[in-house]
Amino acid sequence: MNRKILFLFLFQVTVLKSYAQLQTYYHKIESVSNNEKSVTRLFQRIDSIKQTRQPHDSKVTTYFNRDVDFGYKHQRINVIFNGSNRYYVNLLTMGDSILISSVCYDNSFFGDPLYDKLNKRENHPKIDTTKVLQYLKRRNDFYKSSKNIEDLVKELNLYKMYAFYCGDASPKTKMGEYIDELVKNRDIKKLKNLLFSFCCEEQAYGVAGIKTLQKKNVKIPVEIIRIASYVNDRKSELITCSGCIVGIISTDY
Repeated sequence: MNRKILFLFLFQVTVLKSYAQLQTYYHKIESVSNNEKSVTRLFQRIDSIKQTRQPHDSKVTTYFNRDVDFGYKHQRINVIFNGSNRYYVNLLTMGDSILISSVCYDNSFFGDPLYDKLNKRENHPKIDTTKVLQYLKRRNDFYKSSKNIEDLVKELNLYKMYAFYCGDASPKTKMGEYIDELVKNRDIKKLKNLLFSFCCEEQAYGVAGIKTLQKKNVKIPVEIIRIASYVNDRKSELITCSGCIVGIISTDY
């Protein structure tokens, strides 16, 4: 009995220590991120933190750097320290200048609800309000939308995968089923909301739904067709199911 209690105690101590280390690295990255205005310099400074950890199982890489309209870019930097401490830094940039910097715990690998709670509690993005509002005004005017800064940060932080089928035997994804349901119900409003998202994967689902409705000869407002066509032609980089493009309607998006 005493052995069992001791084991449970040591296990809890190990877990708490692991989470404490996870948070310590998070705040180091956030401190650097909140005090840097240059994308190049930020990457270099985060990479320098890696050198003080276990370099052989630590990585700092640019996951994507994609167009989010009018020359603005959504860049995501993936950070792994000591193999298991994983984060990503979402940036809204113009050239080498950082307009938004938002550090998140990467929950895409672990699937632990704790990471979502930590992100809600600890995510405090740095925002160049004046420049971000300029971007929002231009984008809202073009899309005929009413997005705000909170929407922008939330949607840049989303970790989504674009695939209608994924995994062994290619089962339909939840989003694939959701889009099918929207198409079945001819729910143009919800598809329009996906088109308006700052998350490129959500936009791609919106494009797929609108295209499918067009093939069914469903009447769609001209403005929605214009936005869907623009997003499709923009060709922003997408996160897709690894090695799997089965069922993706626009593989060259």
